[in-house]
Amino acid sequence: MNRRFSLLSLACLIGVSLYVSFSLAGAGQASGHRTWKLDPSTPILTGGAPGQFDARLEEADAYMSGSTYYVNYAAWDKEQGTVGSIGQASGPSLTSLTKRGQILKGTPGAWDSAYVSGPRTYYEAGRYYLYYFGSSTVAFEGIPSSLGVAIASSPAGPFKKYSGNPILSPGPAGTWDGKQLFRPFLVKSGATYYLFYNANGSLGGEQIGFATGPSPVGPFTRHKGNPSFFPKRAWEASRVGDPVIYKDGRTWVMYYYGANDSIGYWGVGCATSGDLVAWTECPDNPISFPKIGLGLIRPSLLPENNYGTMLLDGIPTSRLYVARR
Repeated sequence: MNRRFSLLSLACLIGVSLYVSFSLAGAGQASGHRTWKLDPSTPILTGGAPGQFDARLEEADAYMSGSTYYVNYAAWDKEQGTVGSIGQASGPSLTSLTKRGQILKGTPGAWDSAYVSGPRTYYEAGRYYLYYFGSSTVAFEGIPSSLGVAIASSPAGPFKKYSGNPILSPGPAGTWDGKQLFRPFLVKSGATYYLFYNANGSLGGEQIGFATGPSPVGPFTRHKGNPSFFPKRAWEASRVGDPVIYKDGRTWVMYYYGANDSIGYWGVGCATSGDLVAWTECPDNPISFPKIGLGLIRPSLLPENNYGTMLLDGIPTSRLYVARR
């Protein structure tokens, strides 16, 4: 089953409210990770009209430069489109954004010729590193997919693809990440850069792993203990993915999305770590958000108010929401 939501999944939603009630029984507000509330002004972005490059809009990533907010997002030409690019919107606040068009597209004849997707941005020393996944296979999130990066000196671009792309490709056949790599996220600890990503392969579903390198562009070496984070509970039995990570004091905090395809449930959870290697799920996962459509998934964070602003994809697709704590 495709890792993304489709209208066919609606059939799985019969009786899902009973499952959600059971899974969220422990999802109280015992810690700061549980106190998220949706901004009443959301959704802040929606997909374009049929035929536009962003008819399907998802996987948003936000950052600030001065007093301006920038939101990069994955864009597809239709619901199960075959042309994927990355778009951008900007504005004085997350609830007052203007679309600016495409900022990254596939390169004809290259490894990412069919699509680019899943943007995540890392800033260091005056440079914006835009990480993404892509493929030359003409299909919605076609297999195989690898990871790349594009670099700019301005938050709005232009972004130039790194000449050494792809920075990470699927592992050998029969390995946990031997088919597809998704949604990269870079974090630095000491002098080491950790490139997190979710993938599928021999284990089925999706898990989260990482590779390390000496610079934002690598070269990256896979962690021998991958996958470092995998489904452990019923609500996330089918997959975990789209990690976003920050440091809170001495503790690393990761938010991610999980899904159980058999009963049509999608949600967001958190985990903590002291070393970016061993992760412990928050005991009251998943986070309880108000019922919006069929669910909220694929978290992204802004550092304002101690990472107290979260962007979320709505299901059905093409709606972007904001939660705060």
